[in-house]
Amino acid sequence: KGTTDAAVDSWTTELENVLIQSKTENNLYDLKQGLHSLKKPFLVEAGAIAKIAKTLSAMANYGPGAVGYVIVGVTDEEKTAAQLLKVRGVKAEMFNSFHILGVDHEAKDKAYKKGLDSYFQWVLQELKAQPISAEHLDQILRTSRLVSYFGRHILVLQVFASAEPCSFDGKYYRRNGPHCDEISGEALKALFRRFYSA
Repeated sequence: KGTTDAAVDSWTTELENVLIQSKTENNLYDLKQGLHSLKKPFLVEAGAIAKIAKTLSAMANYGPGAVGYVIVGVTDEEKTAAQLLKVRGVKAEMFNSFHILGVDHEAKDKAYKKGLDSYFQWVLQELKAQPISAEHLDQILRTSRLVSYFGRHILVLQVFASAEPCSFDGKYYRRNGPHCDEISGEALKALFRRFYSA
């Protein structure tokens, strides 16, 4: 007899809501097909975790009360999904216009001795080494999770804006579409005013 796990149902619903919202507020959402290259030998992309940490820091600077997400194992680009099918045989499941790929095929790499568990622990260890504000880093590590969806595992990394802006490697960034732009000069003063006057 099957059991119902309320937490699993909740995370599934949350993931669907996050994906839907990503279409309208893309500065607080980033979708990634995975962490590994789509070219043989399918190794982890150089600087993949650093880019994620930098993106999360920029999302945290959106403003007080903001919540940002980096979702790994999902793409909204048909070309990327088609390439993954071609090179690794992973056929996407569809939710609205999103291609649900999962990270399971990456976790099968011999570098992750315990599969998904080792993959997830590796991501957390890599995140721990990133030069992001300590308060934000602690929160990201506590709320990161693997969500089972369509029988695949999606990596969900989440950041909450705190009482002050978030730095990355001693600098402050903001999201500008898919890019992270450094904030400096008057814009940096405005960033701090926005947080401290909230």
